[in-house]
Amino acid sequence: MACGPVKKRSEKTLALDLGLHLFLAVVLGVIFFKLTGGWKWPVLVFAGGVLIDLDHLWDHFLYFGNKGTLRDFFGHKYLCSGKVYILFHSWEIVILVALSGFFVPWAIPLSCGMAAHLLVDQFLSHSNEPFFYFFVYRAYRKFNLRELLPGRIPEEYLERNGV
Repeated sequence: MACGPVKKRSEKTLALDLGLHLFLAVVLGVIFFKLTGGWKWPVLVFAGGVLIDLDHLWDHFLYFGNKGTLRDFFGHKYLCSGKVYILFHSWEIVILVALSGFFVPWAIPLSCGMAAHLLVDQFLSHSNEPFFYFFVYRAYRKFNLRELLPGRIPEEYLERNGV
């Protein structure tokens, strides 16, 4: 587990990323509040836009078990595993949630929040990897970071971990 810094991501960049997610979720929440006049849909759009990041915890615990720290988590050190799963960061999931809105209307704001989150991530972090947020694409690449993000993770960190 002696993996060094995975991404040279400044605290400002992380704050910008989190800030954009929060800002967009609040803006969409206000829009849904204006449309519906109630709080249920704004809360759901906010949940979809922010809580989608909980899937990073899965990747973190697969790599560290219960021994990882918050610094490891926010430093994305779980990427030293050489794998990236992030199940909820998938256009397929967003589409399934949106389609379920035909049967359960509350899924509509949830999917809007998720889609907004993915758009921010796509343009902020993966603008050169257009298929990165398709789960099928990541699965086809066996969730392997070398194939998904060539050159983005320093080789010495992956090799040190036998990846």
